Amino acid sequence: MRKLWLFSTLAATSLLLPVQAAQAQPQTGVGAAVVTAQQRPAAADDVHSGADEYFGFGGAWFKFTGDSTIEDIWTYANDTSCDGNNVYARLEVKHGNGHVEIVDDTTAWGEGCMGGTGHTEGVSYQHAPMGAISWARVILCNDDWGPTNTCVRGPKRDNPEF
Repeated sequence: MRKLWLFSTLAATSLLLPVQAAQAQPQTGVGAAVVTAQQRPAAADDVHSGADEYFGFGGAWFKFTGDSTIEDIWTYANDTSCDGNNVYARLEVKHGNGHVEIVDDTTAWGEGCMGGTGHTEGVSYQHAPMGAISWARVILCNDDWGPTNTCVRGPKRDNPEF
């Protein structure tokens, strides 16, 4: 239901350019429509990292705005396996001192078996005490039964400010 509301709201707004509105329209084909509908209009300095696996797909749009800051984080995840296990996406960052951290505030949960794409938007991340951020990427996980989850990682996106 949220996806339908989000899609209707985005399509109805006068702020979208005609090209961006066309990108928000679902396309035919399995899986392709949901990815297209969930990719937000990108600014020139936005970065994208995406991942897909048998259980779903997800990604993150974000913007490096300094050596230790990422802004306008927008993550999305979609569950396509229909196995009863949720799918989620998060942003992972590596600091200049070698520390790798998963940013919990960026977690987007897929909305069940082909039920739609869950997303988070507008999150910012700043972590000066751990040093500059050297790269960031998305992690897509299947919330398996038991203590561990099955995860895949998207491509690393280097921070040009590092």
